Amino acid sequence: MYVKSRVVVVVPVFLPTLHGPPDRQFAVDGVDIRIIQSMTFNPPALVRFWRAFQEVRTEIEAGTVITLPEGTFLLGDPTQGPRIYIRHCYPKLWNVCWKMIPDEATKTPHLVILGNPGIGKTYFGYVMLLYLARLGKTVVYQSRKSGQRFLFSQDVVAEGSEQDFIPILKQRTTFYIVDAVEPRDYPAKTILVTSPGSVWNEFNKYNCQFCYMPVWSWDEIFTCRRLMYSDKPEVLVQDCFRRWGGIARYVLHYAEIEEQQALLEGVFDTVTLDWLEDACGKFGTDPEQVSHRLLHYRVKEDFTKSYFVFASQYVLEEIYRRLYNKNSQKMLEYAASI
Repeated sequence: MYVKSRVVVVVPVFLPTLHGPPDRQFAVDGVDIRIIQSMTFNPPALVRFWRAFQEVRTEIEAGTVITLPEGTFLLGDPTQGPRIYIRHCYPKLWNVCWKMIPDEATKTPHLVILGNPGIGKTYFGYVMLLYLARLGKTVVYQSRKSGQRFLFSQDVVAEGSEQDFIPILKQRTTFYIVDAVEPRDYPAKTILVTSPGSVWNEFNKYNCQFCYMPVWSWDEIFTCRRLMYSDKPEVLVQDCFRRWGGIARYVLHYAEIEEQQALLEGVFDTVTLDWLEDACGKFGTDPEQVSHRLLHYRVKEDFTKSYFVFASQYVLEEIYRRLYNKNSQKMLEYAASI
Protein backbone atom coordinates (compact mmCIF):
# COMPACT_ATOMS: atom_id res chain seq x y z
CA MET A 1 0.00 0.00 0.00
CA TYR A 2 1.41 3.40 -0.93
CA VAL A 3 -0.10 6.80 -0.22
CA LYS A 4 1.28 9.72 -2.19
CA SER A 5 2.83 12.29 0.10
CA ARG A 6 5.87 14.45 0.45
CA VAL A 7 8.02 16.20 3.00
CA VAL A 8 8.18 19.99 2.95
CA VAL A 9 11.41 21.52 4.22
CA VAL A 10 11.33 25.12 5.37
CA VAL A 11 14.50 26.75 4.07
CA PRO A 12 16.10 29.10 6.62
CA VAL A 13 16.03 32.76 5.69
CA PHE A 14 18.46 35.02 7.50
CA LEU A 15 16.75 38.21 8.63
CA PRO A 16 18.02 41.14 10.67
CA THR A 17 18.34 40.35 14.37
CA LEU A 18 15.63 41.90 16.52
CA HIS A 19 16.99 43.85 19.46
CA GLY A 20 15.34 44.75 22.74
CA PRO A 21 13.85 48.24 23.00
CA PRO A 22 16.06 50.69 24.94
CA ASP A 23 13.16 52.13 26.94
CA ARG A 24 12.01 48.69 28.15
CA GLN A 25 8.73 48.76 26.32
CA PHE A 26 7.51 47.82 22.89
CA ALA A 27 4.49 48.51 20.72
CA VAL A 28 2.27 46.04 18.89
CA ASP A 29 -0.63 47.21 16.73
CA GLY A 30 -0.40 50.65 18.29
CA VAL A 31 -0.54 49.27 21.85
CA ASP A 32 2.40 49.99 24.17
CA ILE A 33 3.54 47.05 26.31
CA ARG A 34 5.89 47.63 29.21
CA ILE A 35 8.44 44.84 29.66
CA ILE A 36 8.22 43.46 33.18
CA GLN A 37 10.21 40.78 34.99
CA SER A 38 8.00 37.91 33.82
CA MET A 39 8.55 38.77 30.13
CA THR A 40 11.34 37.97 27.71
CA PHE A 41 11.56 40.19 24.64
CA ASN A 42 12.63 38.52 21.37
CA PRO A 43 14.14 35.31 22.84
CA PRO A 44 16.38 33.97 20.04
CA ALA A 45 14.94 30.43 19.84
CA LEU A 46 11.38 31.76 19.70
CA VAL A 47 12.33 34.37 17.11
CA ARG A 48 13.86 31.67 14.88
CA PHE A 49 10.66 29.65 15.14
CA TRP A 50 8.39 32.57 14.25
CA ARG A 51 10.61 33.81 11.43
CA ALA A 52 10.59 30.32 9.90
CA PHE A 53 6.78 30.27 10.07
CA GLN A 54 6.59 33.73 8.49
CA GLU A 55 8.81 32.79 5.58
CA VAL A 56 7.42 29.38 4.54
CA ARG A 57 5.34 29.74 1.38
CA THR A 58 4.70 26.08 0.56
CA GLU A 59 1.05 25.05 0.44
CA ILE A 60 -0.15 23.37 3.62
CA GLU A 61 -1.38 20.09 2.16
CA ALA A 62 -2.70 16.91 3.74
CA GLY A 63 -0.19 14.09 3.97
CA THR A 64 2.90 16.32 4.04
CA VAL A 65 5.43 17.13 6.75
CA ILE A 66 6.52 20.68 7.51
CA THR A 67 10.14 20.59 8.66
CA LEU A 68 11.76 23.64 10.27
CA PRO A 69 15.38 24.65 9.56
CA GLU A 70 18.16 22.91 11.47
CA GLY A 71 18.31 24.11 15.07
CA THR A 72 14.78 25.58 14.93
CA PHE A 73 12.00 24.00 16.99
CA LEU A 74 8.28 24.48 17.50
CA LEU A 75 7.82 27.33 19.99
CA GLY A 76 11.61 27.34 20.28
CA ASP A 77 11.40 24.20 22.44
CA PRO A 78 13.63 21.22 21.47
CA THR A 79 11.23 18.80 23.19
CA GLN A 80 8.53 19.79 20.67
CA GLY A 81 10.73 18.85 17.73
CA PRO A 82 11.03 20.55 14.33
CA ARG A 83 8.27 18.79 12.36
CA ILE A 84 4.50 18.87 11.88
CA TYR A 85 2.57 16.16 10.06
CA ILE A 86 -0.36 17.76 8.24
CA ARG A 87 -3.43 15.65 8.93
CA HIS A 88 -6.09 15.34 6.24
CA CYS A 89 -8.51 17.43 8.32
CA TYR A 90 -6.17 20.36 9.09
CA PRO A 91 -6.62 22.51 5.95
CA LYS A 92 -10.39 22.00 5.85
CA LEU A 93 -10.76 22.60 9.58
CA TRP A 94 -8.75 25.81 9.30
CA ASN A 95 -11.10 27.04 6.57
CA VAL A 96 -14.05 26.34 8.86
CA CYS A 97 -12.37 28.18 11.73
CA TRP A 98 -11.57 31.17 9.54
CA LYS A 99 -15.22 31.48 8.52
CA MET A 100 -16.63 30.94 12.01
CA ILE A 101 -14.52 33.35 14.04
CA PRO A 102 -15.87 35.83 14.63
CA ASP A 103 -19.34 35.13 13.34
CA GLU A 104 -20.93 38.55 12.94
CA ALA A 105 -24.37 37.04 12.38
CA THR A 106 -24.42 35.19 15.71
CA LYS A 107 -22.06 37.56 17.58
CA THR A 108 -19.78 34.70 18.62
CA PRO A 109 -16.14 35.86 18.94
CA HIS A 110 -14.90 32.55 20.36
CA LEU A 111 -14.48 29.03 18.96
CA VAL A 112 -13.84 25.71 20.72
CA ILE A 113 -12.33 22.71 18.91
CA LEU A 114 -12.99 19.46 20.77
CA GLY A 115 -11.69 15.95 20.21
CA ASN A 116 -10.31 12.84 21.86
CA PRO A 117 -6.90 13.22 23.54
CA GLY A 118 -3.93 12.23 21.40
CA ILE A 119 -5.27 13.02 17.92
CA GLY A 120 -3.22 16.13 17.08
CA LYS A 121 -5.14 19.08 18.51
CA THR A 122 -1.94 20.66 19.84
CA TYR A 123 -0.31 20.33 16.42
CA PHE A 124 -3.35 21.88 14.82
CA GLY A 125 -2.71 24.83 17.13
CA TYR A 126 0.76 25.08 15.57
CA VAL A 127 -0.77 24.86 12.10
CA MET A 128 -3.08 27.75 12.97
CA LEU A 129 -0.01 29.71 14.04
CA LEU A 130 1.55 28.93 10.67
CA TYR A 131 -1.48 30.20 8.77
CA LEU A 132 -1.66 33.36 10.89
CA ALA A 133 2.08 34.01 10.54
CA ARG A 134 1.70 33.94 6.77
CA LEU A 135 -1.23 36.36 7.02
CA GLY A 136 0.76 38.81 9.15
CA LYS A 137 -1.64 38.58 12.09
CA THR A 138 -0.90 39.29 15.75
CA VAL A 139 -1.32 36.18 17.91
CA VAL A 140 -1.13 35.32 21.59
CA TYR A 141 -0.57 31.58 22.08
CA GLN A 142 -1.02 29.88 25.45
CA SER A 143 -0.68 26.22 26.41
CA ARG A 144 -1.05 24.18 29.57
CA LYS A 145 2.21 22.33 28.91
CA SER A 146 4.40 25.44 28.89
CA GLY A 147 2.42 27.45 31.43
CA GLN A 148 3.39 30.52 29.39
CA ARG A 149 1.94 32.95 26.91
CA PHE A 150 3.72 33.73 23.65
CA LEU A 151 3.15 36.94 21.71
CA PHE A 152 3.80 36.88 17.97
CA SER A 153 3.45 39.84 15.62
CA GLN A 154 5.04 40.92 12.34
CA ASP A 155 8.17 42.31 14.01
CA VAL A 156 7.89 41.47 17.73
CA VAL A 157 8.16 38.15 19.58
CA ALA A 158 7.82 37.91 23.35
CA GLU A 159 7.33 35.28 26.04
CA GLY A 160 5.49 35.92 29.29
CA SER A 161 3.41 34.50 32.09
CA GLU A 162 -0.25 33.51 31.93
CA GLN A 163 -1.12 37.02 33.14
CA ASP A 164 0.85 38.97 30.51
CA PHE A 165 -0.10 40.71 27.23
CA ILE A 166 -3.60 41.64 28.40
CA PRO A 167 -3.64 44.98 26.50
CA ILE A 168 -3.04 43.03 23.27
CA LEU A 169 -5.78 40.53 24.15
CA LYS A 170 -8.20 43.42 24.51
CA GLN A 171 -7.80 44.15 20.80
CA ARG A 172 -10.43 42.56 18.57
CA THR A 173 -7.86 42.14 15.81
CA THR A 174 -5.72 39.82 17.97
CA PHE A 175 -5.99 36.04 17.65
CA TYR A 176 -5.80 34.15 20.96
CA ILE A 177 -5.01 30.44 20.54
CA VAL A 178 -5.28 28.39 23.72
CA ASP A 179 -4.29 24.74 24.12
CA ALA A 180 -5.88 22.70 26.93
CA VAL A 181 -6.16 25.49 29.49
CA GLU A 182 -9.21 27.58 30.33
CA PRO A 183 -8.88 30.96 28.62
CA ARG A 184 -10.04 34.25 30.06
CA ASP A 185 -12.82 36.07 28.24
CA TYR A 186 -11.11 38.77 26.16
CA PRO A 187 -12.31 40.65 23.06
CA ALA A 188 -9.60 38.87 21.04
CA LYS A 189 -10.67 36.18 18.57
CA THR A 190 -10.24 33.16 20.84
CA ILE A 191 -9.76 29.59 19.61
CA LEU A 192 -9.58 26.93 22.34
CA VAL A 193 -8.36 23.45 21.37
CA THR A 194 -9.00 20.87 24.08
CA SER A 195 -10.50 17.54 25.04
CA PRO A 196 -13.99 17.49 26.58
CA GLY A 197 -13.87 18.22 30.30
CA SER A 198 -13.70 20.99 32.86
CA VAL A 199 -11.45 23.22 30.72
CA TRP A 200 -14.15 23.98 28.19
CA ASN A 201 -17.17 23.56 30.47
CA GLU A 202 -16.49 26.92 32.12
CA PHE A 203 -15.47 28.63 28.89
CA ASN A 204 -18.70 27.37 27.35
CA LYS A 205 -20.54 29.94 29.48
CA TYR A 206 -19.15 32.61 27.17
CA ASN A 207 -20.40 33.06 23.62
CA CYS A 208 -18.76 30.18 21.75
CA GLN A 209 -19.18 28.04 18.68
CA PHE A 210 -17.92 24.46 18.44
CA CYS A 211 -16.08 22.21 16.01
CA TYR A 212 -14.90 18.62 16.45
CA MET A 213 -11.69 17.00 15.25
CA PRO A 214 -11.96 13.39 14.06
CA VAL A 215 -9.71 10.53 15.12
CA TRP A 216 -7.18 9.20 12.61
CA SER A 217 -7.94 6.79 9.80
CA TRP A 218 -5.64 3.87 9.06
CA ASP A 219 -4.46 5.61 5.86
CA GLU A 220 -3.35 8.61 7.93
CA ILE A 221 -1.57 6.38 10.43
CA PHE A 222 0.13 4.47 7.61
CA THR A 223 1.36 7.65 5.90
CA CYS A 224 2.53 9.32 9.10
CA ARG A 225 4.39 6.18 10.18
CA ARG A 226 6.26 6.10 6.89
CA LEU A 227 7.18 9.80 7.03
CA MET A 228 7.86 10.32 10.73
CA TYR A 229 7.90 6.97 12.58
CA SER A 230 9.64 4.65 10.14
CA ASP A 231 11.52 3.11 13.08
CA LYS A 232 8.23 1.67 14.39
CA PRO A 233 7.52 -1.78 12.87
CA GLU A 234 4.40 -1.67 10.72
CA VAL A 235 3.09 -4.88 12.27
CA LEU A 236 3.32 -3.32 15.74
CA VAL A 237 1.57 -0.15 14.59
CA GLN A 238 -1.21 -2.21 13.00
CA ASP A 239 -1.74 -4.07 16.26
CA CYS A 240 -1.87 -0.82 18.24
CA PHE A 241 -4.42 0.55 15.77
CA ARG A 242 -6.48 -2.64 16.10
CA ARG A 243 -6.76 -2.04 19.84
CA TRP A 244 -6.71 1.76 20.27
CA GLY A 245 -8.41 2.85 17.05
CA GLY A 246 -7.32 6.17 15.56
CA ILE A 247 -5.43 7.68 18.51
CA ALA A 248 -2.02 8.52 17.06
CA ARG A 249 -0.43 9.16 20.44
CA TYR A 250 -0.74 5.48 21.38
CA VAL A 251 -0.65 3.95 17.92
CA LEU A 252 2.53 5.75 16.82
CA HIS A 253 4.29 7.79 19.49
CA TYR A 254 3.83 5.31 22.36
CA ALA A 255 3.67 2.15 20.24
CA GLU A 256 6.74 0.59 21.90
CA ILE A 257 6.19 1.84 25.46
CA GLU A 258 4.60 -0.97 27.47
CA GLU A 259 3.45 1.24 30.35
CA GLN A 260 1.47 3.44 27.97
CA GLN A 261 0.01 0.48 26.07
CA ALA A 262 -1.13 -1.05 29.37
CA LEU A 263 -3.37 1.97 30.04
CA LEU A 264 -6.03 0.61 27.70
CA GLU A 265 -6.15 -2.79 29.35
CA GLY A 266 -6.26 -1.15 32.75
CA VAL A 267 -9.55 0.65 32.15
CA PHE A 268 -11.60 -2.42 31.24
CA ASP A 269 -11.98 -3.59 34.83
CA THR A 270 -13.43 -0.21 35.84
CA VAL A 271 -16.31 -0.47 33.37
CA THR A 272 -19.72 -1.47 34.71
CA LEU A 273 -23.07 -1.75 32.99
CA ASP A 274 -24.17 1.48 34.67
CA TRP A 275 -21.08 3.21 33.28
CA LEU A 276 -21.83 1.88 29.82
CA GLU A 277 -25.39 3.19 29.94
CA ASP A 278 -24.25 6.65 31.10
CA ALA A 279 -20.99 6.88 29.14
CA CYS A 280 -22.10 9.18 26.34
CA GLY A 281 -23.76 11.65 28.68
CA LYS A 282 -20.67 11.80 30.90
CA PHE A 283 -18.10 11.71 28.12
CA GLY A 284 -14.87 13.40 29.18
CA THR A 285 -15.89 14.11 32.77
CA ASP A 286 -14.09 11.16 34.38
CA PRO A 287 -10.63 12.18 35.66
CA GLU A 288 -9.06 8.83 34.66
CA GLN A 289 -10.06 9.41 31.01
CA VAL A 290 -11.82 6.04 30.87
CA SER A 291 -14.41 7.33 28.40
CA HIS A 292 -11.76 8.94 26.16
CA ARG A 293 -9.96 5.61 25.78
CA LEU A 294 -13.05 3.54 25.12
CA LEU A 295 -15.25 5.91 23.11
CA HIS A 296 -14.47 8.13 20.13
CA TYR A 297 -16.31 11.01 18.56
CA ARG A 298 -17.78 10.21 15.17
CA VAL A 299 -17.34 13.51 13.32
CA LYS A 300 -19.17 14.64 10.19
CA GLU A 301 -17.43 16.18 7.18
CA ASP A 302 -18.45 19.66 8.33
CA PHE A 303 -16.73 18.96 11.70
CA THR A 304 -19.92 18.70 13.70
CA LYS A 305 -20.34 15.72 16.03
CA SER A 306 -22.83 13.03 15.11
CA TYR A 307 -22.50 10.38 17.83
CA PHE A 308 -20.06 8.23 19.82
CA VAL A 309 -18.61 4.89 18.80
CA PHE A 310 -16.43 2.36 20.57
CA ALA A 311 -12.75 3.04 20.00
CA SER A 312 -12.34 -0.24 18.11
CA GLN A 313 -13.97 -3.61 17.56
CA TYR A 314 -11.47 -4.96 20.07
CA VAL A 315 -12.69 -2.51 22.75
CA LEU A 316 -16.33 -3.33 22.06
CA GLU A 317 -15.76 -7.09 22.28
CA GLU A 318 -13.59 -6.82 25.39
CA ILE A 319 -16.15 -4.70 27.26
CA TYR A 320 -19.05 -6.95 26.32
CA ARG A 321 -17.10 -10.10 27.21
CA ARG A 322 -16.16 -8.82 30.66
CA LEU A 323 -19.63 -7.51 31.44
CA TYR A 324 -21.15 -10.79 30.29
CA ASN A 325 -18.83 -12.71 32.61
CA LYS A 326 -19.88 -10.49 35.53
CA ASN A 327 -23.63 -10.75 34.93
CA SER A 328 -24.73 -12.54 31.79
CA GLN A 329 -28.47 -11.93 32.29
CA LYS A 330 -28.15 -8.16 32.68
CA MET A 331 -25.76 -7.96 29.77
CA LEU A 332 -28.16 -9.86 27.51
CA GLU A 333 -31.02 -7.59 28.59
CA TYR A 334 -28.92 -4.52 27.83
CA ALA A 335 -27.85 -5.85 24.43
CA ALA A 336 -31.48 -6.56 23.55
CA SER A 337 -32.51 -3.01 24.46
CA ILE A 338 -30.13 -1.17 22.12
